[in-house]
Amino acid sequence: MLNTFDTLIDLSQTKSDNAAVRLAKATTQLGESVQKSLVLRGYRDDYRARLEAAAKRGATAADLANFRAFIAKLDEAVTQQANDENFWREQTARARTEWQAQQQQLQSFTTIASRRRSEHERAQSRREQKAQDEFASRMGRGGSFAFGK
Repeated sequence: MLNTFDTLIDLSQTKSDNAAVRLAKATTQLGESVQKSLVLRGYRDDYRARLEAAAKRGATAADLANFRAFIAKLDEAVTQQANDENFWREQTARARTEWQAQQQQLQSFTTIASRRRSEHERAQSRREQKAQDEFASRMGRGGSFAFGK
């Protein structure tokens, strides 16, 4: 019975480790996605400031149209990156939930196995104590311990 729990614990530990790897990967991807979002927003803000400066300087209509077109492309990229960021937030949340569930299962198996080991050890101790008591009782009665009697 104890070997069964050891097998379950090993399997559960492997599942927990795999879930932790998936969580780490999702967290890394989320971090990279957030960083990309920040960079894109920075570019967009920078080009908006350049557009305002160009408009104040009296840039040509074609230059202003180019700025606006480029900013529109940056807006699209920011939106796409925000979607990517949301995707990785969801993946990270799912991976965290899965890892927590695996950790809980591992803890449950470990607790049950520990209880079973304790029960087994107590039963073994009782058997040993009983054997010692019987031995002492026989010794006290002057009993014979030869085999076959």
